[in-house]
Amino acid sequence: MRFTVLVAGLLLPALGSTAWADDFRAYDVEIIQPWVRATAAGETTATVFMKLDNTGDIADRLLRASAPVAQQVELRNTVVGPDEITNRKVGVIDLPPGTDVMLQPGGLYLTLIGLKAPLVAGSTLPLTLTFERGGMVDITAEVTDAGAMAPPPGED
Repeated sequence: MRFTVLVAGLLLPALGSTAWADDFRAYDVEIIQPWVRATAAGETTATVFMKLDNTGDIADRLLRASAPVAQQVELRNTVVGPDEITNRKVGVIDLPPGTDVMLQPGGLYLTLIGLKAPLVAGSTLPLTLTFERGGMVDITAEVTDAGAMAPPPGED
């Protein structure tokens, strides 16, 4: 009995730290600091950002994403032309081996379309990402202030 209590006391802190992690993994791809901007009542879209780090020796690809709070999620890219900036839907996001791919303002990102409720700063948003090699992985994105251009301060 005493041994069981000691083991439980040693394991609980480790289990607790895992539950609050900001990073996720899909096979060789680390999903780092997912975040989304808060929305106002009536807004129907939102943007999601994160870092995807392929730590393996084989390429992978982000094929699609879904979120229970949106009718659909699109993979998108901001394209800067000589006279305009456009946002285009992309089929997949390639993840070459041994490289980071940033989903960030002004570049690649996910768009939540048909929001069912506003996203409130300080809350979290569940998403499911599907990778070609890594399969499906459930993640949680932190909802930041509406005008945020980077993850919340103090996050690494």
